[in-house]
Amino acid sequence: MKCFRTSWVTKWSSRIDSEGPMGDLALYVSNTLPYSLRKDFSRNLKGVLKILFVDIQYRGKDLTKMVRTYQLKRDKPPPDLATLQRAVASIVKDGSSIRAAAENFGLKKSTVNDALRRYRAELDAQPDILETDKSPAKVLPSERRGFWQVFTREQEKQLTEYLKAASLMNHGLTGLSTPATTNSTTEAADHGEVIQDSEPEGPAPGTSGTAPITPESVRPHPRIDPTKRNPSNGRKRGKTRILTDTPEKEQLEKEKHNREAKKAKKKTPQKKITKTKKMVGRRQTKVGNKRKPSAFIRLSVSETSSSEPELPDDICDDESDMSLDLGEDDVVASDRPVSPIQIGKFVLVKFELGKSKSSCVYYVGLVESIDNDVADVKFLRKIGPKFVFPEIEDKATVDKKDIVLVLPDPSSSGGTARSIAGHVFSRDFSAFNIK
Repeated sequence: MKCFRTSWVTKWSSRIDSEGPMGDLALYVSNTLPYSLRKDFSRNLKGVLKILFVDIQYRGKDLTKMVRTYQLKRDKPPPDLATLQRAVASIVKDGSSIRAAAENFGLKKSTVNDALRRYRAELDAQPDILETDKSPAKVLPSERRGFWQVFTREQEKQLTEYLKAASLMNHGLTGLSTPATTNSTTEAADHGEVIQDSEPEGPAPGTSGTAPITPESVRPHPRIDPTKRNPSNGRKRGKTRILTDTPEKEQLEKEKHNREAKKAKKKTPQKKITKTKKMVGRRQTKVGNKRKPSAFIRLSVSETSSSEPELPDDICDDESDMSLDLGEDDVVASDRPVSPIQIGKFVLVKFELGKSKSSCVYYVGLVESIDNDVADVKFLRKIGPKFVFPEIEDKATVDKKDIVLVLPDPSSSGGTARSIAGHVFSRDFSAFNIK
């Protein structure tokens, strides 16, 4: 290293004996310290040299010289070679861990690990067992790998290359031939044909013989299973057909006829025999300015017919005395509305969303047309106590049996156009789930 001397190094060197240890230290410091640090240590150089001198006297050696005759000091003698071999054998043959082997034989873990690494390196340098044996059908144990060795290194290399090539070439099938093979296999399975595996190219594998064992003979190529049908899917499975052919046309006409017959059978009204009691009305009497409801008048109905039972004259004096606040169960129990369904009348229509009564919803609508057992209804929406027609018309065709009530004519409240558009019915809908 190049020596860098400055004035301050010369100043301190003149005060120290150049031939003694302090002079050697001054020369050493001046040669080793960087130039940027010399100025910082110039003030305390004397104290640093004294500390170094004391340390040298304490150790009794000169630190400026490298010790090249160092002798390794051992507190314990080196481990016995036989003990190391037994520890390695317990790991290789018995399957013990390095920590367990070191504790059992009283050795350090690092010592056992080094011995095991040297043992495995020596085994890797030895040739394989099957490479020196002339009978390839034998299966011999391998101490190096810890399991039964079947293939030699050359055979393992060939097998690896084949598997890599097979994964890239799709078992010899191109991108166009793969879908064709899949479709042919699926069609054969659909028609009930039996698919048999092809014969292997070579003889069957065994423990005797000199025939080479190929991957195809050990494990054939995978076979595509027929497409599984999903039983939960309600869609009928179809097939490719020519609809202009006579058999196909007749089949379509027959299916259409069956659907229409089934639909007409559902619409045919049937005579219902019931033994329920139907609410007819509620008699009310005026007491001052209040109306006092009396008991319900129940009529036993043994058979539903087109003729209505004759009612007493004192049940309803006029139209105002008839109360229309029947409950939901009373209306459902009846077979038809009280008044006949006419065009321009407001009706209450029931829609069943489920099997329970709580799943039924009711809509108020205006009858626009009637055709036999169905009617075209334009529905309203309930906003508070009023019913209004929505901006987007809501029309539907409903069966007459779904019309549970014919409502009285509504009244309009307010003087604005918005208030006039709202319809108010003199009917209590608290028993219905009105939408």
